Amino acid sequence: MVPEIVSNEELPSASILSGLQLNISGIIGPALGGLLLVFVGASTVFALNALCLLAVLISIASWKPKVSKLPLESYFESGRFLSISKCFVDSGDAAIGA
Repeated sequence: MVPEIVSNEELPSASILSGLQLNISGIIGPALGGLLLVFVGASTVFALNALCLLAVLISIASWKPKVSKLPLESYFESGRFLSISKCFVDSGDAAIGA
């Protein structure tokens, strides 16, 4: 997802920031959840968690990836390339001894 959002020049920095965000959220999230649990109760924390999950699901559903081909199309296209390419030699016959 990150390569579709930023340019190729910004990709290394964006990748580092993405990893940093993941690590920081793994520390702050449980701490914030524990504080909320003490002050507002378990049912409110679960409701907030459900709302956050719903927001993530909506944003993922509305995201349109920039995919030019389906993964299987690329797979079959590479197979066609290998079948017509002369740079690969069939080693199956050599293993049999023919």
